[in-house]
Amino acid sequence: RAGTKQVHDVSDRLVNLKLAFVLTDRRLYAEAIALFAPIYQKLEAAIARHKGHPQLRHLAPLLEDISRTPGFESDLHFHLGNAEEVSELKRRQAEGNPTELQRYLRHLDELEAEDPALLAAFVYHMYMAIF
Repeated sequence: RAGTKQVHDVSDRLVNLKLAFVLTDRRLYAEAIALFAPIYQKLEAAIARHKGHPQLRHLAPLLEDISRTPGFESDLHFHLGNAEEVSELKRRQAEGNPTELQRYLRHLDELEAEDPALLAAFVYHMYMAIF
């Protein structure tokens, strides 16, 4: 922990600075939401598929109650103002942009295939960030 404190502090400052900038523009805010929406969607769908898994059976009903996917979709439409712009963002993502997001989503697919219980750590991390 002590060894990474300085790097972590710098990273936190950069994230906060970027967040302040993103909050000044509706389109930038929508694009930030669009980066997270597919991650939540994938996690929620994967946990739902494995709701009978012994290590996930208690998590699945909770995610149904706090699902972010519909809210993100609504937020995108609100901040972008029309369905065409939302479709354009989704089209770019479907084409593999940004590549970092696609790599992250593939990693979640691999974890689900290996052992769905591994996704619980990602769910914890992602949902603790917003609640």
